[in-house]
Amino acid sequence: RGAMELFRKGGYDASTLPELQAAMGTISPPSFYAAFGSKEKVFADAADLYRNEVACGAAAAIEGGVTAKASIEGLMRESLKMFTDSPERPGCMFLLGAVNSTNAAAEEMLREKRREALDMMRKRIRRGIKDGDVPKTADVDGIAAFYTAVLQGIAFSARDRVPSGDRDRGCDCAAPRGSRGRCRARAPTIRRPSTCPYRPRSRARAC
Repeated sequence: RGAMELFRKGGYDASTLPELQAAMGTISPPSFYAAFGSKEKVFADAADLYRNEVACGAAAAIEGGVTAKASIEGLMRESLKMFTDSPERPGCMFLLGAVNSTNAAAEEMLREKRREALDMMRKRIRRGIKDGDVPKTADVDGIAAFYTAVLQGIAFSARDRVPSGDRDRGCDCAAPRGSRGRCRARAPTIRRPSTCPYRPRSRARAC
């Protein structure tokens, strides 16, 4: 967990071995390499931990909405909370953890996590088509790409510490048609899996 928090704050390249050792309980270099083999392996484990313990609320949101629109709105709301919950580590590790990294493997690890998130959104939209709440003619790839870009923009704005009101208004403008302007009344209740320990410290203002 200490390594995950360090990577969240500084990214792969900026997190040095001595810092990782300290974050992981002052583990010695021989013990570090015996346990993990490499910094890349620690990063991979940290990314998995981030997905399972921090991003789990967003994953629950995309699956939990009654309609695809509600699911996407819930995803945006949960992501906004997740990106801004910690003043020391704003943004998204999957997006910012290896920006312009000198390690191609670290970049590819996070790229794969982002592809997984995109695939989850595509599957939810296709489910909406099957359930009848999304038109059969909907551009699944285009819609998923649009909201992925919106979420990535919100993550960068959180890292840049853009005022929360501006982020909230951006979220409102991007809300799926039909829910825009009624976010507060229609916000879905997100039921996180029992294995998901992430709980935002405070509720972000509704989109």
